[in-house]
Amino acid sequence: MSARLLTILLLFGAVAAAAILFLRRDRAPSAPPPPLPLPSFLDAGLVEHFDAMPRAPLWGGEAADISRLQIVSDPVRLGPGAIRFTVQPGDIAAKRNRAEIKLFDCGPVGREMWYAWSFLVPADYADTPDHTLFQIMGQFHDMPDRARGETWENFPAHPPMVAVCYGVRDGRPCIALQYGLEGAVRQMSLTPIGKGRWIDLLFRIHWSRGPDGYVEAWRDGRPFTPLSGTDGRVFGPNMYNDAPAMLKIGLYREAGFTTTNSVYFDEVRVGPTREAVER
Repeated sequence: MSARLLTILLLFGAVAAAAILFLRRDRAPSAPPPPLPLPSFLDAGLVEHFDAMPRAPLWGGEAADISRLQIVSDPVRLGPGAIRFTVQPGDIAAKRNRAEIKLFDCGPVGREMWYAWSFLVPADYADTPDHTLFQIMGQFHDMPDRARGETWENFPAHPPMVAVCYGVRDGRPCIALQYGLEGAVRQMSLTPIGKGRWIDLLFRIHWSRGPDGYVEAWRDGRPFTPLSGTDGRVFGPNMYNDAPAMLKIGLYREAGFTTTNSVYFDEVRVGPTREAVER
């Protein structure tokens, strides 16, 4: 056998082996990407005064136009600024009529976390008499679990696990707390609010896919969840998967509104203890 022929055979064999190896790798299930490290603010705490627009990678936004998200100097709850969210009829972001910003990875499975924020419904907020149209002003939502191969493209839509709902009952503006997973959502604590004034909310949440999950909430220093025994914890699963939950603030409403409305948020705080988030 000539040296030239031997070289060609060896080269062909190497190419064939490489092709077989490539095909085998292509057929084998790919390893899931490692979970992202949890943000340091889960232990150190986070305070957002809205002196400027929050930025990635901690925050993201969903609005039809950047003009729907504005940092303002009046009204403010504390500090130099607040953020105004405006939604007009036909504004579509992430397939819905909304203007929100979202804080990623702030609800880790198996941990108790504390959250606080203030919001204001202005005096000229245009209410609708249609009680069937929902309006949400603050919610905790699930995210795809990368370790299980989930992506936003293949992830099913779910209702929020915790949400602050706004509406009008008996002619008065009210908020209520919504809690639980799809098929077991509970709405509780319907209470009137005053327009044109800041409302302070405080949440204690243990994130879990099991029955040991819970939420306990306060409004303006008073219990917002129903008192039961020694505290106001409401129990039940509050996670669809093991991916950390995200917080979304702003205005999210059902299609069908014909009004343009704005709401204001300020002083978003996240931490591992009550002391870390109280002013």
